[in-house]
Amino acid sequence: MDDQERNRKLDELAYLEATLDAQYPYRTFKPNAKQAEFIENFCRDGAYIVNYCGGNGSGKTTVPTVMLAAMIWGSMGNPVFAHPFIEKYPHPKRVRIVTESTAAMPTGPLATEIKKWWPAGRYESVKLGKNYYSQIQTDNGWLIDVMVLNQELQEFESGTFGMIWFDEPPTKEIFDACLARTRAGGMVPITMTPLYSGAWIKDDLIDRMAFPRVQTTFSSLEDNCKTHGVGGVLEHEHIEKMIALWDPEMIEARVSGKFLHLSG
Repeated sequence: MDDQERNRKLDELAYLEATLDAQYPYRTFKPNAKQAEFIENFCRDGAYIVNYCGGNGSGKTTVPTVMLAAMIWGSMGNPVFAHPFIEKYPHPKRVRIVTESTAAMPTGPLATEIKKWWPAGRYESVKLGKNYYSQIQTDNGWLIDVMVLNQELQEFESGTFGMIWFDEPPTKEIFDACLARTRAGGMVPITMTPLYSGAWIKDDLIDRMAFPRVQTTFSSLEDNCKTHGVGGVLEHEHIEKMIALWDPEMIEARVSGKFLHLSG
């Protein structure tokens, strides 16, 4: 093969790679160190409840969003997700996401992250009478229900799910109701900034339940900083501006992911 032919082949390969990146944006996802730790914990043998306690902007919503995309459509060449537990997820292909009402809105962080990372045209979001997209159906048989934390408790007492993802801490009652939905096998990731609720998670899950059943990653804003983190995406000057305006009592939770009831 001469140089001209070799260059032509390389150009074709680069074009195909760029096309795949555009079609499957999560191919380009590179985790920071704490996001990588969370993925590792999720795939750990024997894990069941996987916590990500992070400050605002630490990437805690992003990582389950891209991980779900890889579960549904495959790693598509991203080595971050080249793990059998992700590419051949053994549990029911039905997911429940539980989040705050504002986060679930069409312009909220959950919908924004899904739109950013998931392949357009390969899923359909419907509201089903809600003011947010309450169900997502993929083109290959996955079904994702979205619920909000202020729904009535009995609404959480139905269905069989292969994953329950809490994006912010639930009450103990909602958690128990949802946990029963994994009766056919499943995983329970909890991603949160533990501000006003969730003290019971620290007391009942993190401190009392045994490794490896419960896995916990603590992540700060600095872990997602370009300057001070490994693989971070935030500019340090922007982090400093936010911190300067927060109530001192909130800083440990908002910056370091520390449970607010332990602050000080």
